[in-house]
Amino acid sequence: METTNKKSTAFLTLAAAAIIFTILPSMPFGYYVQWPFEMLTTYVHELGHGLGAIAMGGNFIELKLFVTGGGVAISSGVPDGVGRAVTAASGLLAPSIVGGLFILAGRSKLAASTILIGFSGLMLLSCALWIRSVFGLTLVGGLGLVFLIFGMRSSQGVHQFLIQFFAVHMLVDTLTGTMNYLFTESFERDGQLRHSDTANIAANLGGTYWAWGIVIALISISIFYFSFRRAYLK
Repeated sequence: METTNKKSTAFLTLAAAAIIFTILPSMPFGYYVQWPFEMLTTYVHELGHGLGAIAMGGNFIELKLFVTGGGVAISSGVPDGVGRAVTAASGLLAPSIVGGLFILAGRSKLAASTILIGFSGLMLLSCALWIRSVFGLTLVGGLGLVFLIFGMRSSQGVHQFLIQFFAVHMLVDTLTGTMNYLFTESFERDGQLRHSDTANIAANLGGTYWAWGIVIALISISIFYFSFRRAYLK
């Protein structure tokens, strides 16, 4: 009975986070409240690329974030073929993986506290290792410090809400912005036309960018579905 009550409380917290996130854009200054969390998702996406490069034997050189909401992970030494494909896919899947982990952690106040402190530590470590720009250091370092302070000083209930809020944001971003990007072959940055991540996967493994977009979309949705099912339906 106690476990059921904890699940119900956690689910209501998740629902509250979803409602707040949904109505934020229509509120005065709502965009500015939401913007740091959009940048947080971009950070997770680019960090996924960088860590994927390391996993494939390459080097993660720098993580860049732009005030417009975009970013880029600069790496070297990643072998062509599977190596570059995994590096590209890692960025696309990172928000879903992190969001799914946050959903699972949101069931428990203790787990939420642990994840919040651990995530803030990862953000600060990123500043020391890979982020070089003033904007990136200010944003990621500032949010990392804020999350760490919340993790050390606020109640576990606050930690649980924050983790759920992050999870909802990454879910919505995956179902909207990321889904559109999955089915984009190229985009323009700094006046140059660049291949999208799914186009890079296709270039290294064969197939078409839209076919790989479907594969990544199905994996992303499955991660969220099974995380939610594990956390609240069992």
